[in-house]
Amino acid sequence: MNVHPESFRALAYEVRAHLTASGYTDDTKIGLPLIEAQLRHDAGAALKKRDLDNIRLGAEPESWRLKRFVLPLAGVDMWRTAELPAMILFNGMPYLTFLGTEDEKTGQQVGFTPTKSKWQLTGMVRLCNKPAYTVSDTSVTVQVTPKTILVSEVVAYGIPMNPFPSEARGDDWYWAQAWGVPEELKKEIKLNTISVFMNTHVQLAGRRDIKNNGLDG
Repeated sequence: MNVHPESFRALAYEVRAHLTASGYTDDTKIGLPLIEAQLRHDAGAALKKRDLDNIRLGAEPESWRLKRFVLPLAGVDMWRTAELPAMILFNGMPYLTFLGTEDEKTGQQVGFTPTKSKWQLTGMVRLCNKPAYTVSDTSVTVQVTPKTILVSEVVAYGIPMNPFPSEARGDDWYWAQAWGVPEELKKEIKLNTISVFMNTHVQLAGRRDIKNNGLDG
């Protein structure tokens, strides 16, 4: 298995190498699954802090966090529904920058009009003469028009609450591709994770695997 040098797994290797060089040698305590779990936790905490800072400053979340989702539509007549992964809440609303149709070949987009509730959909469709939608938790409700009644799926761009596409450690995402996080944030997450294990190491210093045999002492 060739691990991408900028992947999430490569960052876990860096953390383990640092801990090993610092004397934290008991591999029963610094296995990759444990390190990766802590990295995921620290990444989530760092991103949540950024969101709070952005809200305070009146700034939008960073565009590199946007993900593309294809959502099949279900329903009859002019009303459609779709399931959407949980998005981060930004100013109290699920954060989406676009929901509508997108041509796979040309990339041409037709955005639907966002509303705050289902009760506003009909009025917004009439006002804008195009479909409108509203989001509630992980459910999207769309009201289409006679011209768009055959639309069977929509494309959404947003920031998912869970920044990791899979919890399965064997998934290619973890090791075969670059983790698209800015270097300064990646460094912050790495140092936070190292700090957690080093603090634990200080507390458990008397139980180090000195013989490197998987046993205490």
